[in-house]
Amino acid sequence: MNKYFTKSILQLNGFKTPEYMVVGSSTKYEDIVNKLSEPFVLKQCSEGSSIGIFIIESREQYSVHFSEIVKNNDWIIAEQFMKGDEYTSTYLNGKALPIVKIKAKNHEFYDYEAKYLSDETEYICPCELDDKIEMAINSECEKAFKLFNVKGWGRLDFFLDEASRPLILEINTVPGMTTHSLVPMSARQAGIDFESLCFEILKSSE
Repeated sequence: MNKYFTKSILQLNGFKTPEYMVVGSSTKYEDIVNKLSEPFVLKQCSEGSSIGIFIIESREQYSVHFSEIVKNNDWIIAEQFMKGDEYTSTYLNGKALPIVKIKAKNHEFYDYEAKYLSDETEYICPCELDDKIEMAINSECEKAFKLFNVKGWGRLDFFLDEASRPLILEINTVPGMTTHSLVPMSARQAGIDFESLCFEILKSSE
């Protein structure tokens, strides 16, 4: 889903998401830093798998990476850099499954290498949150999925604020489905094996 439209709709409906702004060739670097501080995240709006995402710490980095991704003819946003662990909530047939906590060791964030190449990335499920907090987070995630009329299955990625409320990064309506992907991990914790998970997803398309 388009990250800009997703974040805009979330904010209009009372959900929290990291601060952001659309940037273009005429955007001044000072305006980005004044709103988001350094470092901040530069990302394309329509890419997946953390492709086209960069952590920007200087004007020089911004110039290099903006010039690189603007060629892809996609909208670009600058986003508040979030420290800490990332979390993800899986949605299956109207219900959020157990949350997965992601620890991308030796990486600035959960980037392409951390997702697909690194042996050091940790996936923690159960996610180590208090049960009541996890239930409250998943309840909010379910509302976000329903806001976007997500049917069948999906995945929502987020950080947590000081009050343990989700700061939603994006909603993925076609998440990875290998045996090592996040959705099957969450399903296993809920007692759903890979074959049953695939069957449930297929049933939802009827």
